[in-house]
Amino acid sequence: MTTRGRHIIFIIFVVLFAATSALTLLYASGYRVTRGGRVVETGILFVNGKPRDAHGFLNQKLVGAKLPLRVPHLIPGSYRIRVAKDGYHAWEKTLDIRPRETAFATELVLWKQAAPEQRSAQRDINKITWDGDELIMQRAAPTVSIQKKERIKTLSHQEKRFLLWEPASDNLMLAYDDTDTPPQQLSIAAPKEPIVAWNPEIKRWLIATAHELWLLGSDGALTLVERTSAEIKTALFLADYPYVLAHTGDDLRILELDDRDRRNVVTLITRPSARAVTVNAAATLVAFADDEGVWAMEIK
Repeated sequence: MTTRGRHIIFIIFVVLFAATSALTLLYASGYRVTRGGRVVETGILFVNGKPRDAHGFLNQKLVGAKLPLRVPHLIPGSYRIRVAKDGYHAWEKTLDIRPRETAFATELVLWKQAAPEQRSAQRDINKITWDGDELIMQRAAPTVSIQKKERIKTLSHQEKRFLLWEPASDNLMLAYDDTDTPPQQLSIAAPKEPIVAWNPEIKRWLIATAHELWLLGSDGALTLVERTSAEIKTALFLADYPYVLAHTGDDLRILELDDRDRRNVVTLITRPSARAVTVNAAATLVAFADDEGVWAMEIK
């Protein structure tokens, strides 16, 4: 081989080595080459929740057999995430992956598919409370609806804020301990007293009118969770989790508060005569009464 030929081969090897080194460095730095030949920075997906032994799928491909799940080096775009386990309702959501960012889904819960078990044959129970995992059943007197009068009722007092209801005008208001700040009228119509619950973890109220579920922050920010033609009879936060238990029409449902893409909604059971729906402090058991007795079911 001539000297010139050896020089050409040497130059080719140098160029190939430099190109390979550059690609290796880009790959190690989180860059990837798209099908179109573009070099792009990648993102990361991090998924966590319960139960821990759930399987994770990304665009229908299994990427992990337990939680938490971290998937690095994803080319930017939309990805369909599914977390599933036999005997549980699956969780699904489409999330966007952006360059040099991590997309999080860290508070998801798979709710158990379970049939209710009868705890009592008493048919006249209309109030249920909990002592740990034990039910306390009561024959409570029926409540008397408040007639509209020119007065204001305090529904809740949290974070130096008063949630007020004015029956005469159907209005809800948010007032402040600081009397110099005028009350904020909320764009929620409440012809009858709404159901109100407070979650100290997310510092929000859950407000249920006859046909709407709302989240209200202590700063006055309102978020509509759901509007339905069926009557909302009960609405409760589920412990420290970003989920709500709602008794709507004939259905007992769990609604996710994460509104990215779509909310995951699970129907636990359909029971036309259900009443007195409640959940224990750990959000593992739901109980209700109906015309046949009192029932409890595992949800987690």
